[in-house]
Formats: sequence, structure tokens, C-alpha cells
Amino acid sequence: MKIILDAGHGYETPGKRSPDGFREYEFNRQAAHHCRKLLEQAGLTVMDSHSDEWDIPLSERTGMANRWKADCYVSIHANAYGTGWNSANGIETYVHTPALQKQ
Repeated sequence: MKIILDAGHGYETPGKRSPDGFREYEFNRQAAHHCRKLLEQAGLTVMDSHSDEWDIPLSERTGMANRWKADCYVSIHANAYGTGWNSANGIETYVHTPALQKQ
């Protein structure tokens, strides 16, 4: 199984910070790195869709997944809520069903 990990946002993405200034990209990158280690230990093939040097547009990242024929594309985000610390929690999961499977 081939999995693409996308650490949401990038170095140049404006905003996307915690109230104390921690950048969402830093958290997402750490989470993606941890996921990659666990997935590879389970014998899966993993590819990163992000760069350490520049922001890659979403269309390029999804194009990469399609060219690689990835079985799964995981985009990791720590969504902000409001402007201060709060008790928001949970998970969002979106699943795309390819046109060939919609019959």
C-alpha cells in the first residue's frame, strides 16, 4: 500500500499560529514524521508531499499523489479555533470515492 503524507500548510503560509506563536506547520510536520515512522514499521510505502524549503501548491501535491498512484492521501492539520486557547478537540475525516467506484 502506498500512502502520501501531507503536513498541512508551509513555512510561508500566513497566520496558522497558536496564541503563543507556535506555527501550525511545525506541529503538522512533527505529526507527519511520527506517522511516517509508524507506517514504515508496519511495512507500508510512504511518500511526503511537502518540502522543507518552499510551499508546494495543493494542485501540485494532489497531482503528485495521482502520478504515484497513491492508495491513501493523508493531509495533517491542527485547525485553529478562535484567537485564544480553548477546549476545542476532535477529528475531521474526508473520504473521496473515485468515479469508477461510484456505480
